[in-house]
Amino acid sequence: MDLQKYKEYLIPTVEIYNKKTIDNIISILLDKEIIIDKEIKERENKVVIQKEIQEYDNLLVGAIDIIGLEVIKEIEMWEYVREYQYSILYKTALIDKEKLIDVLKKNQIKFFDECINNVEKINPVISHPTAFIGENEVILKFSLGKTCINPETEKPLKQKYTINVVFHLNSSIVEIRYNAINGLFVDDYKGFYKRNLSSVKAWLATYLNINVEKFAIDSIVDELKKDKTLRLEGQDMRFSDGGKACLEVGSNELYTLPLLGELKNIILENQEEFNKSIAIKQILETWINSKEEEADYLWVCLCWPDDKGRKTYDVKVRFQFDYFDEDESLLYHYSGPIGMERMNKVVRSIIDVTE
Repeated sequence: MDLQKYKEYLIPTVEIYNKKTIDNIISILLDKEIIIDKEIKERENKVVIQKEIQEYDNLLVGAIDIIGLEVIKEIEMWEYVREYQYSILYKTALIDKEKLIDVLKKNQIKFFDECINNVEKINPVISHPTAFIGENEVILKFSLGKTCINPETEKPLKQKYTINVVFHLNSSIVEIRYNAINGLFVDDYKGFYKRNLSSVKAWLATYLNINVEKFAIDSIVDELKKDKTLRLEGQDMRFSDGGKACLEVGSNELYTLPLLGELKNIILENQEEFNKSIAIKQILETWINSKEEEADYLWVCLCWPDDKGRKTYDVKVRFQFDYFDEDESLLYHYSGPIGMERMNKVVRSIIDVTE
């Protein structure tokens, strides 16, 4: 794809990145000394961003304009390993790394390390992905070009929109990852995402002969809720008698779920008293268990606490059941550190309880 045309999609996309994302990519570019002033580095042993880039309000836009291809390739690499807001899990046959790579090569899929001298192709529809081989996953990236009319300038506005397909090696899980799209480009968010998912699944079946099945994740979440290392952050329950309960932890640091969680704690904290009246204890425990088991859950939020106690590194995911279709549930990755590792951590937990 022509570099200038590629920039017409990439730069407007970069302009709406939040500060945290821009700082992260700039940090990568600095670590690799791509955007530093090399003369100052040699003369004074200081790491300083090139003066021409510093003149831009958005340093990343400046880096793309001034440096060009080398910066763009780093952004393209980052698109593989970044965190995404949403993902859907599917099941397929056990994924073997060598067999998968062989199929990709037979279909002339371009691998990232083979096309470092050219930008990726941006397509109007789901087609021509590029591939990246990781240690525990193989990732396909589809790059879509979206165009609309900017209501403020009445001129065309373009955006590069990426969708990743992650094959988790030595497992049967395929994950499709994507972000929210700017509302100017679509009228129906859910319809847009659903069409993309259908197109990706059709492409996998047609070109790679990989058929994916829906993943009944509600039963898996039930198992994850039993894991003492995880924390239940919230759940939306619908009871057989028509009752509803949307429960989320408060701002306190006890992380106790209201109502059912509090009742469990009361029993635990007053074990001695309740043991004097086993009947009452059994009635309460039976009621709690029946409410949990009979309820239909619209969504459940789980937290994977950081091993070092850093709250900003806690990984939090909302499982929205049957979001697109029956047994086609949405994972909303709404909190955690930068990078795809937070998403991989969740998948590893799911693999542990399913395979």
